[in-house]
Amino acid sequence: MKTLEKDAMINKKKNVTHNASQWAEDLNVFYELTKSQKNYLPIKRLIDVILSLGSIIVFAPIIAGIAIAIKLDSPGPILFKQKRIGKNKKIFEIYKFRTMYTNTPQDTPTHMLTNPEVFITRAGKFLRKTSLDEVPQIFNILKGDMSIIGPRPALWNQDDLIMERDKYGANNISPGLTGWAQINGRDELEIPVKACLDGEYVKKMGFVMDTKCFFGTIGSVLNSEGIVEGGTSKFVKESKGTNASVLTEDIKGKKILFFAPAFFGYENLIQKKIIEMGAECDMYDVRSVTSARDRALLKIAPKLFASQSKKYYEKIFLENQNKDYDYILIVKCDMTSSHILKKMRKNYPNAKLCLYLWDSVKNIPGVTEKFKYFDALHSFDPDDCRKYPVLKFRPLFYADEFRTPLYKEKNYRYDISFLGTIHSDRYKVIKQVQKIVQSYHLSSYWFCYLQSSFIYKFYKLVKKELADTVESDFSYEKMSSKEIADIVEQTKIILDIQHPKQTGLTMRTIEMLGMNKKLITTNAHIKNYEFYNSNNISVIDRNHVEIDIKFFDSDYEPLLPGIYEKYSLETWIKEVLS
Repeated sequence: MKTLEKDAMINKKKNVTHNASQWAEDLNVFYELTKSQKNYLPIKRLIDVILSLGSIIVFAPIIAGIAIAIKLDSPGPILFKQKRIGKNKKIFEIYKFRTMYTNTPQDTPTHMLTNPEVFITRAGKFLRKTSLDEVPQIFNILKGDMSIIGPRPALWNQDDLIMERDKYGANNISPGLTGWAQINGRDELEIPVKACLDGEYVKKMGFVMDTKCFFGTIGSVLNSEGIVEGGTSKFVKESKGTNASVLTEDIKGKKILFFAPAFFGYENLIQKKIIEMGAECDMYDVRSVTSARDRALLKIAPKLFASQSKKYYEKIFLENQNKDYDYILIVKCDMTSSHILKKMRKNYPNAKLCLYLWDSVKNIPGVTEKFKYFDALHSFDPDDCRKYPVLKFRPLFYADEFRTPLYKEKNYRYDISFLGTIHSDRYKVIKQVQKIVQSYHLSSYWFCYLQSSFIYKFYKLVKKELADTVESDFSYEKMSSKEIADIVEQTKIILDIQHPKQTGLTMRTIEMLGMNKKLITTNAHIKNYEFYNSNNISVIDRNHVEIDIKFFDSDYEPLLPGIYEKYSLETWIKEVLS
C-alpha cells in the first residue's frame, strides 16, 4: 500500500512538472486580466470580507485556545509577523501563529533550513500539520493585504520566486491564503514550477477557479499533502534516496579517493574522520603546485599548469590503477581539468564523484564547466547555490578538537582574538577593530598569517593599510588546528572577517559554534542561519566598524539541541557524499 501511495505521489509531481513546462510556453508573454476578470475583482473582495468576518466569529474560541497553548508551550509572542510581497510587489506584514522558537533565523523559508525540526515547538508541529498556523491571516484578508485565494505571498527577499512570478503577472494580484500551487504540491514544488502554477491561476482566475482552489485546499489539508519542513516530509525523504543515517552504514568498508587543497591541516582531519567512520581513504592534494607564487598564478592563469597537473594526476591514477573506489571526493577542483575528470570516470566507473566548494565560484575559474562530471555537488556559499541550482547548500564544519563544553564561569586570557590569513581588505578591518579594543582597554591576540615575506612586501606596496607595518607584525608559519583551538579556548570573543566576494560562513565561524564562543563578524548573511543569536553574534560593517562594549560584557547563550551535531565534521562527510 505504501509503495502505491509513493508511486502515486511521484507520478503526480511528474505530471505537475510536465504541465508547468507547457504553461510556461503558454504564458511566456506577460498576461493581463480580461474584462470579465476585472469585473470579478470587486465580487472577489466582497467574498473575502464576508468570509473573513464570519471566520473571525466562528474561529474565536479556537483562536483563544491556540493562543493559550502557544504561551504555555514556549516563551515568546503568540503571533509571528513577517515581511511579505503583496499586490504589485508592495510589502506588508503577514500574521501567523508562532510555531517556532524565538531564536529561529528571520526571513528564511522553513524548507531552506537544513534542520528545521530543531526550531519547531511542540504546539507548532500540530499547527503546521493542520495548517492552523495560517488562521491569523484572516485579519490580513479583512485588511485587504491578501485574498482567500491567490498565489501564496513570497518572502520579501525571495528574489528567485518574485522574478519567476513576474514572468506570468502573478505579482500583480493579491496574494492568497491558499492557491492553485498549494493544492498541486504545496511546499515540495520547485520555484519555476510553483511560479508557473501561479501563472495558470492568474490566467484562469474567476469564481469557478477560486471554488476549485477552496475545496481542493480542504482535501490537501486533511491529507497533509505537500508539507515540507526542510526536506522532512515522507515524499521528500523517499524520493531523495540515501539519507545521512543510512549513509554512515554504507561507507563502512568503502574505498574513498579524496582530493583537497592543503588548508591548515583540515584535509588531514577529514581523512582521519572518514577512516574513523569505517572507510578506507587515500588522500592527495588537489593541486600539483604548492608554492605561494604558483598558487597566486593559478588564480590568474590556471592553464599555465595544465601540463604539470595532467602528469600529476596520471601518476596518481597509476598508483591506484587496481583499486575500485566507491567514492571520489574533490574539494575546490581548481586544478582538476575536464580531461582529468573524464579520465576519473573511465578509470573508476563504479565511483560516485562528489564535489564540495569551500570557496566562491567567482574565485575558482572555470569550475561551473566541470559540474556536469559530478554525481553530487555541494557548496558552502548560499548565493552560489541560488545562482546554480545544481549545487546543494552545505555549510562548513567544525572538527572534534573544536567541540568543547560551555563554561559558565571562566577567566579568559584574551577578550578578543583574530586568527586567519590576510587577504582582500582583512587587515583594514583588523586595524579598525584594534583601535576599538585599545579604547576599551581589552586584552587581545592577533595571528595574521601571510604565505611568505614576498607576499608581505608585495602587499605593502599595493595596500595602504599595510604602509605603517613591519614584517614582524605578520606570521609566515601556519598554526595547526590544535594550536588554533588552544588560543580560541583562552578567548572570550573571536573576530571573523569573510572575503568580500563570499556569502558563505568561514571555517572559523563554524568552529566558534562548536566551542560555544561569541563572534564578531563582517558577514551579515549569518543572520539567516538557525543558530544566529544577537547576544552571541555581533555583525559589523567592514567599512565603518562599531562594537558596543556591552557585547564584551554579556555571557554566551547556549544553543538548541541538534545544532552541534548538524555542523560536526561527521555530518558534513555524510552530506557531501549523499
